[in-house]
Amino acid sequence: MKRNLEKILTRYYSDVLEKETVETLWAEIIDKNKGLFKIDNIPFYGPKFSCGDIIYAEYDNYEERLTFRKVVEPSGNSTIQIIVMDENLDFQKLRNEFKNLGCESEATGGIIL
Repeated sequence: MKRNLEKILTRYYSDVLEKETVETLWAEIIDKNKGLFKIDNIPFYGPKFSCGDIIYAEYDNYEERLTFRKVVEPSGNSTIQIIVMDENLDFQKLRNEFKNLGCESEATGGIIL
């Protein structure tokens, strides 16, 4: 069955990057008329929500797209960021260890989520 997904824009301060950050996330439509969506991927830089959370988003005229406003129902999931400083570390092996524990991960530029 094909899921109905939308891209949601978020703006937040990232403790990892130490600056305001813009990110777009995929979200499953729960009730578009009420602005309810379920986050469907892992946020990269540390906002206050996680994959599976139900959020409220609305169209923002300035951004010209659906924009995150607040978490409506937390999923109980957590996003943990690991910054790999050791260039010799087997990045994929570490991700596989998380996978074996039942944890999904995404990676970008030395950061594992």
